[in-house]
Amino acid sequence: MAASEDLDAMARTIFGEARGESFEGQVAVAWVIRNRTARPKRFGFTVSDVCHKPGQFSCMNPDDPNYPLLLAANVEQRVFMRCLGVAALVLSGAIPDPTQGSDHYYALSMS
Repeated sequence: MAASEDLDAMARTIFGEARGESFEGQVAVAWVIRNRTARPKRFGFTVSDVCHKPGQFSCMNPDDPNYPLLLAANVEQRVFMRCLGVAALVLSGAIPDPTQGSDHYYALSMS
């Protein structure tokens, strides 16, 4: 997959999973995605593969209420632009991994 496809897939996943979270929370989600690429047999070989793998991120499930919002996200939306920025920073390695290599996360807000 092209790097732009990885950037878009990561940004949309961050948008779907963590658009209401802090910058730090969005970075953590992005790093979980990136860390999953280190385990390609389990999660997928590219960022796009990881984000679109069935059952990995609920926002990517067509029956999830976030799915239509995720598909409609665009650069005219401030929150999506932020997600694109987070994705670009994490993909470039400009932000260190706060998850210490984690490939899963749990949202405390769901407790």
